[in-house]
Amino acid sequence: RILYRYCGGNNMMKYYIGDIEEQNGDFEYSTPFRFKTDKDPNERHDEIARTWRNEDGHEWDEEQGHYWCDFTGIKTGKLTEISKEVYDALNWII
Repeated sequence: RILYRYCGGNNMMKYYIGDIEEQNGDFEYSTPFRFKTDKDPNERHDEIARTWRNEDGHEWDEEQGHYWCDFTGIKTGKLTEISKEVYDALNWII
């Protein structure tokens, strides 16, 4: 579920591209997004997945391996650290 290993505690701002993976019936899709954090990126990525379609969040389904939002399963996907320059350049693209 978590693909990036956090070794920190140095409180430096880091920049990431994360994916949210959704499964709705026979359809599966992945949505990339960018975020920054000075905390554990895995925890922030999971928080984003938990609140992806509802600010109040969803309950984790251990058996299915994802959060439920109505009939859609939501979980974290890939997580890639990027430079601040790439993060800023993405403003021009997205």
